[in-house]
Amino acid sequence: MTYQWFKDGSAIAGATTTTYTIASATAASAGNYTLVATNWLGSTTSAVAALTVISPVSITTQPTAQSVIAGNTATFSVVATGSAPLTYQWSKDGVAISGATAASYALAATTAANAGSYTVLITNSVGSVTSAAATLTVNPAGVAPSITTQPISQSVTAGKSVTLSVVATGTSPLTYEWRKDGTVITGVTSASLTFSSAAASDAGSYSVVVANSLGSINSAVAVLTVNTPPTIIVQPTSQTVVAGSVIRLSVSAIGIGTLTYQWYRIDNFGRFGTVGVGTSANLEIASSTSSNAGSYYVVVSTTGASVESNTVTVTVNTPPTISSQPISSLNYEGTTSSLT
Repeated sequence: MTYQWFKDGSAIAGATTTTYTIASATAASAGNYTLVATNWLGSTTSAVAALTVISPVSITTQPTAQSVIAGNTATFSVVATGSAPLTYQWSKDGVAISGATAASYALAATTAANAGSYTVLITNSVGSVTSAAATLTVNPAGVAPSITTQPISQSVTAGKSVTLSVVATGTSPLTYEWRKDGTVITGVTSASLTFSSAAASDAGSYSVVVANSLGSINSAVAVLTVNTPPTIIVQPTSQTVVAGSVIRLSVSAIGIGTLTYQWYRIDNFGRFGTVGVGTSANLEIASSTSSNAGSYYVVVSTTGASVESNTVTVTVNTPPTISSQPISSLNYEGTTSSLT
């Protein structure tokens, strides 16, 4: 007699004895098996033997830890394989949670009491397996951002440093988005905006949007004015005059807007002990005296900016004065005569 085993109607290669053995059954081994026995008079087919392969539970995706703000939803889930039916039982800190018998477990509105370690026990007819623990952290309810110190308008001389800043409170992390004339400034994400050397092109209206996970708030608008100082094209020059003559010092400058002038003479206390002596582009002292000698400079100003000229020296020379004239005298011949 000869024998041939079949699975689901297909002959199994090499399965030609009265016994067919599967050394390590897998899910693919499940099916309907028959044996056909044959001799010279004919053949006969056995009854169908169904092989069912039951797979143990295996977790393919573990539940993951979560951190939420109180009042928000938290959901744990697991993905497992194995022969059905699979049953699930979620636990918190080792204690089974009533009704938590699905592949996922959701907390609709978390509170501090929900914080802890969560696991799930998955079972089928072969056995059971427990997932890795997933920690739930419940943070206190957050606070939307609030600005406590607004950025303030500033005026700066071109080339000088200036900083706009804001102070805000709220649940961290806070983010900052600065804008100029309504357009977002790329790359500026801190509470302050600094111009190390302000230029005329930096002038404008600035604001900042402060945000966190709970909302955002717009700051007040701060206007940055960049003043360009005048340019001196002709500097005053040093002079030497005779006492009683006119002293004339002048400067020539150009700039934006109306220019004003303030002349100073440096006194015995130095440059910071100056005394204003004129307010036009020209300084004239009609009848000079020795007290007018010294060092002079002028500050040329326009709105919000100024420039200082070179310091020049005025020398006042005083001619001699005869305080006692020689006196005529009459002498005898041979005597001494003195004139002073």
